[in-house]
Amino acid sequence: MSNDLEQLRKKMKERQGRASDPHEYKPPKAKLNEAIEVRFYILPGLSAGDKTVSGLCSRSMDGLFHVEHGRHYYNKRYYTCPRVTTGEVCPLCNLGFDQLDLIDKGDKAKRSKVAREYLASPVYRVNIYFPPSKSNPVELHNKVMFFDASKTAYNHWFDAVMRTDAGDPDDPRAYGDICDPKSAYLYQLSITEKGGFNNYEKSKFLTSRQQIAASDNETQKILDARIDLWSKVEPAELDKIEKLVAELETGTVSNDSNSGFQSDTTDSGDAPVDHTPVPEPITVRTESAVPKSTTKPKSTKTESTKTESIKTTPKSEVPVPEVSVPEESEPDITSDKSSVFSSNDNDEEDIEAILKSL
Repeated sequence: MSNDLEQLRKKMKERQGRASDPHEYKPPKAKLNEAIEVRFYILPGLSAGDKTVSGLCSRSMDGLFHVEHGRHYYNKRYYTCPRVTTGEVCPLCNLGFDQLDLIDKGDKAKRSKVAREYLASPVYRVNIYFPPSKSNPVELHNKVMFFDASKTAYNHWFDAVMRTDAGDPDDPRAYGDICDPKSAYLYQLSITEKGGFNNYEKSKFLTSRQQIAASDNETQKILDARIDLWSKVEPAELDKIEKLVAELETGTVSNDSNSGFQSDTTDSGDAPVDHTPVPEPITVRTESAVPKSTTKPKSTKTESTKTESIKTTPKSEVPVPEVSVPEESEPDITSDKSSVFSSNDNDEEDIEAILKSL
């Protein structure tokens, strides 16, 4: 009887939307004139066979610290985009491209509307670690989670990796390997409201490097709690995408006002049901991160939105003296648990990039 009840619950959740994944961090929805800040370290990528929170990693991240894929959002459900994720043809994207061909290139408003409704948004999925910083809600302290980063945030990381030095000594910037757990930069995600969506333009790295935890053993605990990111990417279901396209073309289904291209918002749809165990917060006393080389993504009709990114190679363990959390002032943050759609990209920036590529 209990199995029947579990199946009932599962099916009801599927009909309502995606069930919440306890390993996923979803930024809260920012309100007008509100600024929310959280701080985390970006963790290095995984190789096949590495230890993760749910067992051994099933697929290598090829030296990158992130997994890139794309998805559409229609009528309260996600559709993994084959064009952005694997470079295959996506009927829904093609429908969008066909619509764009009918609109004058000077009509930016109409083209943006079509792009938002029919084209997939890129997702840069990373493992992150929340240190016990005053900026972070207590419930996030010492948690390792995965985060679907926006293009705005990803571009910050890309630019940092591409820099060869800190620049102006009076205004230094993060550079080089941003994910090295022995010498990491803390990233401050600043969430504000813009046009009804979350915006991350004011996010930045804090510029002092430090080990992510007080000892090598504590650092390794954090790394062993990473999530197998490829296991979280749902395969594209072409039959369902084709059915949706047919319904859109015949007018038998209409997209709700929040569907289509994912904006810089949080997720109301929630993530797939996850049965892997949720670990207790890791007991550590400091903070961390790691990445290495990147190429900005580009969307086209025929090619996937691929991003060559920062390769990360964990360094050999050496004793590191205990490090404390940076002492600059940190605002107290109240975590708004409400969510809207996905914690994806700044949609205007992504849309503009896609339209320029056509």
